[in-house]
Amino acid sequence: DDGKLFGTGDNTYGQQGSGTAGEESYVTEFTQRLSDQNIAKVVNTGDCTWAITTDGKLFGCGRNNYGQQGSGTAGEESYVTEFTQRLTDENIKEVVIGEGTTWAITTDGKLFGCGYNASGEQGSGTSGYESNVTEFTQRLTDENVKEVVAISGVTWAITTDGKLFGCGDNNKGQQGSGTYGTDVTEFTQRLTNENIKDVFSSGQETWVVTTDGKLFGCGRNNYGQQGSGNTTNVTEFTQRLTDENIKEVVIDSEYTTWAITTDGKLFGCGRNNNGQQGSGDTTNVTTFTQRLSDQTVEKVICSYNTTWAITDDGKLFGCGNNDYGEQGSGDFDNVLTFTQRLTDENIKEVV
Repeated sequence: DDGKLFGTGDNTYGQQGSGTAGEESYVTEFTQRLSDQNIAKVVNTGDCTWAITTDGKLFGCGRNNYGQQGSGTAGEESYVTEFTQRLTDENIKEVVIGEGTTWAITTDGKLFGCGYNASGEQGSGTSGYESNVTEFTQRLTDENVKEVVAISGVTWAITTDGKLFGCGDNNKGQQGSGTYGTDVTEFTQRLTNENIKDVFSSGQETWVVTTDGKLFGCGRNNYGQQGSGNTTNVTEFTQRLTDENIKEVVIDSEYTTWAITTDGKLFGCGRNNNGQQGSGDTTNVTTFTQRLSDQTVEKVICSYNTTWAITDDGKLFGCGNNDYGEQGSGDFDNVLTFTQRLTDENIKEVV
């Protein structure tokens, strides 16, 4: 709590900031880094590490094969093995790491990006491996950016006045452009008539919640995860659950979508091969369907074909895959219906 930073572990790419890299340089004891700085936040994806100080400085180290360190170079020989300050003239509020990309937001809403650009996810107007961006470059220069989501070749930005801009991969219609297959290489505004609160992306599907609780989705739909009633990819942002006021969307890479309303209703759709929809069977669910209708749901967590829900009064319900006993059921049978666990406890969080 006094802002010291300690790290240990893998250092293959120099992500420990120790001055070395490689398997022989793993750090096996917690070692202080940036000892002359007061650290407010650290973001790490395993092969890259970024630290923001309390006075808004940005320091990075680690893998740089696509230029994601913003050093002006790229490639295996250009790994950054010591914490190095970037964007020295800016006051940094947030840093977001994508797959081979890095995004920084300043306290005055400027957006800077660098790294991988194979699908146009840098919003530079180009795409392809030869167009990777090796220096932090400002994007959306006329906008005040509040939030960035970067994942699997896609970048989304929300401005402080509720505009939504996207770029990158569009192979399943996840850019909401009306078509699919053509990358979007420049940040392009979507849902221009709506005020956007949150955007959620798995890379191949996109969900947006507006400030007045509307839910819009587009993208991959092979298991019905768009809630459209079929399995056809959705290439335009389409409103779902039109009678509900949506608080949050939770999606995972296993093609499941969950939506929680402001009054605690839980709706799900998508893949159900292990019973993760809690429907009592293993049939994919192609329309948003309410679950736990007698409970007020506070949060939902889904990953690897399992789903967990916590209610507002601290009950825990789970369903889905159970190959390793992860449902806590006492056996290894998949759980097809939401089932309460830890019935004598008041649950705050599940991981």
